[in-house]
Amino acid sequence: MGEVEVIIDRIKKKISRLLKENKQLKEELKKATEKVNELKEVIDKQTDINNELTEKNRILTLNKIIDSREGRTDARRKINEMVREIDKCIGLLNK
Repeated sequence: MGEVEVIIDRIKKKISRLLKENKQLKEELKKATEKVNELKEVIDKQTDINNELTEKNRILTLNKIIDSREGRTDARRKINEMVREIDKCIGLLNK
């Protein structure tokens, strides 16, 4: 029976070691999951910031175009076209 007891003792030690490893791996998985969630939050915040900056960039680009000489000329041309259209409408209403 001595040999059987030795084998049982080895099995117990291996089971004990496997249980410890399992517990450690579960803890590591929990920490990794928490880290993933934190990083997802960071990504969401960075995406929001990126969207805001993209919108600001678009607005600044439009302002730059309007402020440029060519942009002002184009804006004036469009305004003049609108004024002419309004004048036509007023003329039609007066008839």
